[in-house]
Amino acid sequence: MGSIFLFQAKKKLNNYNKPLFYGVWETEVFIKNGDTLPPLITDKNRWRYLIIDKKDKAFVKKMNDSIQHFQFKPAPSTKKIKIYGVGEKSKKYNFNYKLIDSSTIILNGNLDYNDLNIKLKRRNLVLKSRGFNWINESPFNR
Repeated sequence: MGSIFLFQAKKKLNNYNKPLFYGVWETEVFIKNGDTLPPLITDKNRWRYLIIDKKDKAFVKKMNDSIQHFQFKPAPSTKKIKIYGVGEKSKKYNFNYKLIDSSTIILNGNLDYNDLNIKLKRRNLVLKSRGFNWINESPFNR
């Protein structure tokens, strides 16, 4: 009985600590300064994924597999988000967001002097699980 209670309490605590928009978001449409950028794997500007796993932090994996870290501070009451580079200070919200449904979000705003319109779709990936389990072809203890 005690282990079931502990499991349920841990599950509630994990859900409680998750930030708004927690998860992996895949870019469906990326418009930069009015131009729609196609998903070319050599593109160093187009976002491939927006990944949010910690409060006030996010990172973007770009099409060329480079990673950019951001401060990510949503304000649900105003439907705005502060997105700025780590080490930079932003005093104003630079993105508006529109939640189409539970798995689709649209970001409109300005980042690094570029107007961005981004449509993102939630991917059903688990960011934190019970850990990595190594599977060997033969047991190590024989």
